[in-house]
Amino acid sequence: MKIIQVTPDFPPNCGGIGYYVLYLCKELQRRGHDVEVLYRGKKNGTYFFKNIIVNEMKIPGYPPLNLPLFRREVERKLVEKKAEIVHVHSSVTPVLSSLTPVVVTGHCCNSDFVATCYRPIRGVEEFYRNITLPLYSRIEKRLSVSCDRMTVVSKTLEEQYMRHYGISAKVIYNAVDPKVFVADPEQQKKKTVLFTGRLSHGKGLSHLLQTASMLKESQPDAVIQVIGNGPLSHFVKRAKAKMGLVNLEIIDHLPHARLVRYYQSAKVYFLPSYYEGFSNSILEAMSCQLPVVASDISSLREQVVDGVNGYLVPKGDAVIFHKRISDLLNDEKECKRLGEAGRRIILENFTWKHVGDLVETQYKELIHTRATRNYAGTT
Repeated sequence: MKIIQVTPDFPPNCGGIGYYVLYLCKELQRRGHDVEVLYRGKKNGTYFFKNIIVNEMKIPGYPPLNLPLFRREVERKLVEKKAEIVHVHSSVTPVLSSLTPVVVTGHCCNSDFVATCYRPIRGVEEFYRNITLPLYSRIEKRLSVSCDRMTVVSKTLEEQYMRHYGISAKVIYNAVDPKVFVADPEQQKKKTVLFTGRLSHGKGLSHLLQTASMLKESQPDAVIQVIGNGPLSHFVKRAKAKMGLVNLEIIDHLPHARLVRYYQSAKVYFLPSYYEGFSNSILEAMSCQLPVVASDISSLREQVVDGVNGYLVPKGDAVIFHKRISDLLNDEKECKRLGEAGRRIILENFTWKHVGDLVETQYKELIHTRATRNYAGTT
């Protein structure tokens, strides 16, 4: 099967969607499919990454105003590549006029995401996000309604798409490679609290900083490692200096091959987000047998079972975040219990084999339906 994956970003410098596409491509290749990636980047060209053909396209202008140009480039590539399936991983993509069956995976819902993360308005970025929200929501709805199959990565997103757009979507969760993200008993555990992800609105970074400040007093030998970059990188660095957070270590974005070592040497994973479609970083932490302390928001409840593989804390409550993390840093046995439970949950529910089975079924059903419809039209 010739499959084209369309994504807003792709490794090595990307967020969760890009890595989702990478691992999905590898799983589909393992099953014998011919897979290529179309990616909106900073230049035009074709290259290999991890044995996957990547077609990078530079689209002039600014989104969403340049989306018609992006649509034409995608449609041209679909014809050129003789694609049998196109799988779009951003709901902010124009409707494709193509004979190729279209699968769309929603990794977030703009109508909820912007309302949660960009209000109140405190600056230019928040202002821009809010004034363009009606346009982005309209684009999101049109693509979701027009595609042949709509999937989302969590039950939370399933509910959001139904509530905002009246769209019924199939849930296919994110996954992690448990052979890559695995605990290493030889790796010495440090008294480290780990956060990985894009430094952006909605990640609860101010509450991470407050928690770090409290840990500096209660656990002077503990360190919070923040791995990632993004629009709030300067905010985090300035706050570190202003608050005297000598226990806060800021590390730029790392590829997975290097990132896994930080999971293996940490004791606790920390995610104080306000909004997540479905957190890849929590899956990675669970796979490496790290206990998780995270915000009690709907999507994270689908990953963290309170008291089983981690703890859920009311979002924004730095005092309770601090207590849960501090208790775990002092309790090796509890860390081990929660971490082992997290690994079992990964192996039972969140591997790429699970995702590959479900995604491949969607593709085959669509191709069969299209072939049946075409045959009926000729008789």
